Amino acid sequence: MNKVCVITGCGKGLGLELCKQAIQRGYCVIAMTYPMTEAVLNLAKEYPRLIFPYEVDVTDQAAIDACKAEVFNKFKSIDLIINNAGIWLDVERLELEDENFDTEMCYKEFDVNAMGALRITRAFIPQLRKSQAETRALVYLSSDCASYKAQNERKAEYAYCMSKACVNMIANLINNAVTDTNIKVLSIFPGWMQTDMGYAGAKNSFPNVPPAEAAECIFTLINEPKKEYTFMDRFGAEMD
Repeated sequence: MNKVCVITGCGKGLGLELCKQAIQRGYCVIAMTYPMTEAVLNLAKEYPRLIFPYEVDVTDQAAIDACKAEVFNKFKSIDLIINNAGIWLDVERLELEDENFDTEMCYKEFDVNAMGALRITRAFIPQLRKSQAETRALVYLSSDCASYKAQNERKAEYAYCMSKACVNMIANLINNAVTDTNIKVLSIFPGWMQTDMGYAGAKNSFPNVPPAEAAECIFTLINEPKKEYTFMDRFGAEMD
């Protein structure tokens, strides 16, 4: 019997690749994206018993609840949740004292990147607790911009950096809440990926990580034994 995973942000890039690799690894996939894309629908047509597409905006609690009701009715448990949905609106990289600095943008990114992950986790963790899989896990896609160490030399991108730092804190708190289980909680920086978002942020250099490579690394970490929680890169090296 197939395991079941929930993946958000599946419309393209890393999310779509995670869906493809999840299938290869024996999962049925609850593929959430907003808006729905042809890529997801085509994958569902190719694997009608393995991909279940849902148009879900992670800022819309009603949409999440409707999806949850269908999923709980269809599957007795969930074995993996990957919080991949995210946005990057800081294209202009405005510094704090710029007259056009937009605090509302910070709220928008926080709502999707951080609160979206929290909403999805809260909705589906009851079914994750019912799983008997040794590899059951909660995964949060983070960023090097959430690091407090020297690798984060940014002086702008407040909205994205702040939201991803919140993602790490959510993962840390959730990990503390499931210490009595074998549920792995992973907060992963997948690398600078060759996706629309990755190329949009390029200036003097270009992204160097194909989504397929990042997805493979993520599943490798999912399949490893449970360790003490840490924010890590795609190879499992600790970040801070």
